[in-house]
Amino acid sequence: MLPTLVEGQSVVAVRTRRSWNRLERGDIVVFRHLEFPNRVFIKRVVGFPDEQVRVENGAVFVDDVFLEEPYLNGQNEGRPELNRTWWNGPGELFIVGDNRLESQDSRTFGPVDGALVLGRVWLRCWPLRRWAIEPGRDGRK
Repeated sequence: MLPTLVEGQSVVAVRTRRSWNRLERGDIVVFRHLEFPNRVFIKRVVGFPDEQVRVENGAVFVDDVFLEEPYLNGQNEGRPELNRTWWNGPGELFIVGDNRLESQDSRTFGPVDGALVLGRVWLRCWPLRRWAIEPGRDGRK
């Protein structure tokens, strides 16, 4: 999730099952994936159920509309071999990392079942000097 989150930082995630904590496009989430049962991922939601997501050289298009991603700070390079289009089924999310050159995300393993989302990141709490509410939202680090 570079540059928003780096290894060694701690976050607080809150379950998204409550109406006051519904996911929005661009939210950072913590989730599991069935192909990697022993890992917990932390990535950003860019696509929701029943949406078409297309990736071209790191740029994301949702239902053929370019997705502005200010949190990438202009660094949206991608790996050409991951350029393609996906369709999210009912209950599926398209989740990508901010470091598009290195991230293992929906571009490599496909859309994620929303039931596997453990929570939405609300707070970066460690180290204290990097404390932030909703890190990465609207381009903030």
